[in-house]
Amino acid sequence: MTPLALGLLLLSAALHASWNLLLKQAHDRQAAAWWAMLIGSILFLPVLAFFPPLPVEIWPYLVATALVEAFYYFLLATAYDATDFSLAYPIARGTAPGLLALWATLFLGEPPSALGWLGMAILALGLMVTGGVFRRRAPGAASPLRGIGYALGVAVCISTYSIIDGAAVRIVPAVPYTALAFLGTAVFLTPIVWWRTGARTVLQEGRRHLGRLALIGPLSVLAYLLVLIAYSLAPIAYVGAVRELNILFGVVLGAVVLKEPVGRSRWLGVLLIAAGVIIISLTG
Repeated sequence: MTPLALGLLLLSAALHASWNLLLKQAHDRQAAAWWAMLIGSILFLPVLAFFPPLPVEIWPYLVATALVEAFYYFLLATAYDATDFSLAYPIARGTAPGLLALWATLFLGEPPSALGWLGMAILALGLMVTGGVFRRRAPGAASPLRGIGYALGVAVCISTYSIIDGAAVRIVPAVPYTALAFLGTAVFLTPIVWWRTGARTVLQEGRRHLGRLALIGPLSVLAYLLVLIAYSLAPIAYVGAVRELNILFGVVLGAVVLKEPVGRSRWLGVLLIAAGVIIISLTG
């Protein structure tokens, strides 16, 4: 993997963990996700004036990715409602690379090397440790399985829209594609959020946290734009894996900023995830 691609992914990881932390702190996360999508897409729409119109053949990619990303934001906010940020975030982000590698092999003919699969296996072990698969729960303690289930659903969405977008940016420039994809996501997310939370709650969230929402939107668009540029510079499976270094940022922010209890086993799991990601990056 080139230094440029790696640098883009590291910056994207920091931005991604930051906007997820801001979303976790929102009062109503479903409404906040919708506002962030809307604000981010509107702010980035002017870039379309600097590019020619996208060809007709790219629109199926845009519609498909917008649908999947709308479901992603819905599940992401639900996962943060169900469990700790420092648990949901690593599982959601860490599972996605293995799924993405599978999709890249099946649909794009980009199978990882043997070393790449080793990295995936270490990453999977880290996920199980982080999720507490090997840890006994105290009697009467709430099970994290519900939150883990939502986080795994997020991972499926991430791997799906990543393979769609990775193929798309090999046909068209990443910048206008990103702007239109986020606008489409906001459109598809609208009926889901307004039906689930109600118009009053959505409007209240906008009034209460406009400053935070105005940060989440641009940060999320910019973070993903950097990833899409990296997709055009390196194999999709490896880019998808390396970008998950944001897991480290996520757990640190959960522990330091949100004061969430992050025990030794969760730190061990995160380090295993990071080791797997690093091995994968070295193969690309």
